[in-house]
Parts: sequence; C-alpha cells; structure tokens
Amino acid sequence: DAFFKSEEQLMFILENFPEGIFVQLNGRFEMTNSAFRKYLGFDDDKQFKGKNVIDCFQPEYQDSIKRRIHYLNDKKIAFNEPLVSRMICKNGTDIWCETTAVPIQLKGENGALVFVKNISERREIEMERRNADSISEAILNSLSASICVLDEHGTITSVNRNWRSFAESEAGDERTKAGVGINYLEVCQRAAESGDMLAKQVLVGINDVLQGNRSSFSIEYPCHSPSTKRWFMMTVMPLQKHKLGLVISHQNNTEIKLSELERQESQRRFVNAFEHSPIGMVVS
Repeated sequence: DAFFKSEEQLMFILENFPEGIFVQLNGRFEMTNSAFRKYLGFDDDKQFKGKNVIDCFQPEYQDSIKRRIHYLNDKKIAFNEPLVSRMICKNGTDIWCETTAVPIQLKGENGALVFVKNISERREIEMERRNADSISEAILNSLSASICVLDEHGTITSVNRNWRSFAESEAGDERTKAGVGINYLEVCQRAAESGDMLAKQVLVGINDVLQGNRSSFSIEYPCHSPSTKRWFMMTVMPLQKHKLGLVISHQNNTEIKLSELERQESQRRFVNAFEHSPIGMVVS
C-alpha cells in the first residue's frame, strides 16, 4: 500500500511537471504527462499508450532516437546532453524539441524517463536572427567600402567581404588587416605607442564615438603600395539601436584625392605663370 501511494505521488508530480515528460518501456510509450501531450496537441494519455516512440519523430531523426533507445534500454546509459529534433503534432505540424533521458526499470521492463523541452519559439527567434544577419551580411558585402563592426570593448565582431579581401592582400597595415576577434583599439594603441600620429588620432576618434562624446569621426589617410599611391577615408559611426558598438568603414578615396591634387597643382602652375609673366596681367 505504501508503494502504491509513493507511485501515485510520483505520477502526480510527473503529470504536473511544467515541461514534457514521458516514460518509454522497450521503445513504446508507457505514460505521458500533461505538458508533453499539450506540446503535440493531444488530450489523453491513452492516445500514446503502447505506441512506438520513434513514430512521433520526423523521419530524419528516427535513426538517432532508435540508437538512444537502444543505449538507454540495453546498456543503461543516460543522455544528459540534449538531442535537438522535431516531433510530429496531432494536426500534422511539428515542434522543435530538446530531449534528455535516464534509464529506468519499471514493471520488470527496461526503459527510460525522457524529459522533453519545447524549443520551437527559441528556434524561431534564432532563425529570424540568422535571416536578419544574413540580410545584413549581404548588404555589407554589396558595399564598396571595407567595413568592420566593433563591440563595446573595441573587439571586431564581423567584417564584410571587401575587408577580408583587403586583409588578405599585400596592401594595408595592421589596422586594415585585423580580423574577427581582434581588438581594434589595441591595434591602434600599439601603433600610436610606436609613434604613428595617424593611429593616435584614430584611437582618440574611435573612443570619442564609443563614449558618446561625438556622433561620428572621419579621417583621410594615405595607404600607398610600392607601385600605387592610394588614399582612404575612414569613417566611424555608432551602431544604431545598440547602446554600445561601432561600424568602421574604409572607403577608397584615391580618385577624389587625385582630382584634388591635380586641381591644386593646376592652381599652383597658374599662380606661378601669373607671377612670372613678362607682361602685366590683371585678374578681374
């Protein structure tokens, strides 16, 4: 009688547990709790009793479930690491779930107590985030500038295709070759300490934007290769809808710079010709 009461109490606890639980014996359902049935859209435990467990999982997961049942029932091995899979609902849809299990013996038969967590909402959020990240990555990769994103500590969290391509080339310096996981502020700090005045200006500008002291920072700098003269415009902007973090872009500004230098040289030649002209000239 005492055993009956304890078993009755155990069943009461399992039935009212907030997450899904079922007991399988020899690969078939012995009992299910209310939360588990609700996950799949069923009302009555009798709708599961004696049913093959693997039939409740989508086909691509059935081999994994079958192997787990074998190890649980025949080798008494527990599975504390969650298995992510999809279970079939009464209406034909499915849910994403995580299952863990411990071996048990009940009524002289080997089986397992299986814990089921519905993670469909979490998976949906993850998928939305991945889709958003994929769209963001596509947008960043379509831009001509080399772009990296920093977190609040100055560590690079993502870069676009042009940034990676430039980093893999022979051109550039440590600031433009830094990849994901590298702290951009530390790179600039090392360059500033070695006497690089440009790096010092960049470090101050980034920190000002990061700390909210200015809305943006831009600076033009030369980045010449042995065969080509080039200039870039570096722009630092705070991440939108984030408390902290930055977007840094390096846009090739060579054509604009060369046009400016050509205009300045043209003006210089004109002034020189004007000043050294053998005849009087008046500019009105």
